[in-house]
Amino acid sequence: ILSDLSSGINAEYGDIIQQNENKIKIINCGLRLFSYSKEAFSKCPYRLLQEGAHFTSTYMGSRFYEVSLDDMIKVLGPDTGVPKHTLKPDLFEKVKDLPTGIVVFYLPPSGIIPGIHCCVYSTENGVKAYITEDEKNHFRLILGLEPLLTKREQKKLDAMETHRKKKIETAARIAAEKEAAEKENKDSNEEENGDNTLEEDKHEEEELAAEDAEGLQGLESED
Repeated sequence: ILSDLSSGINAEYGDIIQQNENKIKIINCGLRLFSYSKEAFSKCPYRLLQEGAHFTSTYMGSRFYEVSLDDMIKVLGPDTGVPKHTLKPDLFEKVKDLPTGIVVFYLPPSGIIPGIHCCVYSTENGVKAYITEDEKNHFRLILGLEPLLTKREQKKLDAMETHRKKKIETAARIAAEKEAAEKENKDSNEEENGDNTLEEDKHEEEELAAEDAEGLQGLESED
């Protein structure tokens, strides 16, 4: 496979490098087709990568499947996997007994929509797109679908929601503390006013008693 691909790709890249060897320095050039895999379930130590799926799909044989738009949309949904029995009947018959590993789903071009090659991870009971969040959203936009929230965006929204709840809790606590303080001040003022009223009543009683005493003394002096 690699030799066949090299004959069509590397010659052009070689010309670019040779003609610009004194002008540019290339650190890495080309497409990654495979990546080393340590998965215990796989018989092959390498797995297919999305980056070169449109090249390697030609050699996939029984692991290359042409799918309908509906099935491709299902696979490009939230990263929870798609049960195999929910796929179109003809596709389900083809993938139901697949061993665990990577396959390629291909959506043929239609109108302004280009063909889409998508690496798909197949398990015993389900399939899901084995691509990055950005690649998934790129394909969704091509198909006229809304992009999904990435994990980073979801984490940011969760943090904002947590901050909002904390602000509400803090505002409620401050309001409760303020209400308690106002109630305490009101009770204190009422108690103080009550003490002042008692003192005034006592003072009035003393004045009345003094007037009565003076009146009695006046009567006694007349007698």
